[in-house]
Amino acid sequence: MTNIVGPKEPSQPSVFSTQQIPPSSTSSSSSSSSSSSSITKRIKDSSKRAMSSSSGSEDKEVAEQKIAYSTTPLSSRSTLISDKMSLSAIKRLSSQPQERGRVIIIGGHSTAGKTTIINAILKLDPNQSELGIDITPPRSIYEYLEANHTKFGVSNEDWQHLHDVLIPRDENYHIHDAVDEGQFQFCSEASEIDRSRAKKTAEKLRDPCKKYIETLPHSSILVMNKAHELAGSGKNVIMDTVNLDKLDDHPLENQGGQITKVLVYCTLTTLSNRLIQRTREALDNGHPENVRAGTFPLHQYLEVFGPRKKEDKEEDVIDTVSRETVEQVIDAQFDAGIQDFKRRHPQEYSQKMADGSIAAEKEKEKTQLLEAFGFTPLDPMHKTVQLTPRLQWTMRVDTSNYPLTEEIAEKILNI
Repeated sequence: MTNIVGPKEPSQPSVFSTQQIPPSSTSSSSSSSSSSSSITKRIKDSSKRAMSSSSGSEDKEVAEQKIAYSTTPLSSRSTLISDKMSLSAIKRLSSQPQERGRVIIIGGHSTAGKTTIINAILKLDPNQSELGIDITPPRSIYEYLEANHTKFGVSNEDWQHLHDVLIPRDENYHIHDAVDEGQFQFCSEASEIDRSRAKKTAEKLRDPCKKYIETLPHSSILVMNKAHELAGSGKNVIMDTVNLDKLDDHPLENQGGQITKVLVYCTLTTLSNRLIQRTREALDNGHPENVRAGTFPLHQYLEVFGPRKKEDKEEDVIDTVSRETVEQVIDAQFDAGIQDFKRRHPQEYSQKMADGSIAAEKEKEKTQLLEAFGFTPLDPMHKTVQLTPRLQWTMRVDTSNYPLTEEIAEKILNI
């Protein structure tokens, strides 16, 4: 395994000795407030249902999928394979002899630097097909609505009008927000008649959209299905994810070809400071969807790392944290999330403050996170825990103090 690390950070008596959370740093205390999270968190993991089907029904499914696959143009096979097929059906259809493309998996927690590294790799090799948990599921949903909106009573004119009156965003998130969340960011030129028409259009699509989301597998499975299909057609793929926990039993891992697994991460102190900065910039620039307050980023961090086990080697340790530092980070993120909740739901915030439910939730959240980091309620504040990755990676990149240059991208491509 290759390690790219920056210089170790000096120990700090307090994570926030020089930075404080501003009152306006915001997000939900229990989940990420980004639009991608609101979509991907609602995509349920249906792979278990597919894997548990009977052998008879499975044989029938495979036969039907073979006919569909053989008569479907290559450009349309992405939706056929990625969105609808069970993992067992994919395995049975993966026997076609063809040189597979390379798959580069960029994994890691929020705000680690995954996007920066992916962009650097795409700059060096633009022919890579980019996938990711934040872009592939929304693309699939948008493509479904675009292809089927007339079936739900929305004319082509109304579909285009919905696009025209909303402020555009990358990956058509302005459409996702309107349809899935009922949130509209109208252009200044949009009249009241325009706004009313757009809201009616979105309302017609809302239930079909939610039903379609229910049919999709977990976002990570959806991305791996798509990567498997593209690699099978000989294309090189670069994709981002949080962890590799769903890869072991997926045909992507077991169908040959080169798979490079790169973990991108930073220390807990660095993560906390980045979350503060990212939230502040998001609010200052009028992009609340980019807020990273609340404790969701910490739960995500713990999907990737955990307390060192006896079998872990010294070189596996990526950070050493004290209980005091962890508590400071938890408090800062929780309080920032509560500030966002107050901004968005002032009346409910007042009620929860009055009945003590916010204070109770904070203590519950702190207890759970401290335990996940490896601490007990009786541990002193100075006790430290070493953190190691939960899974094995081909290469690790510590972005705490290391500039994300093209050099890193070149090293990944040359593995």
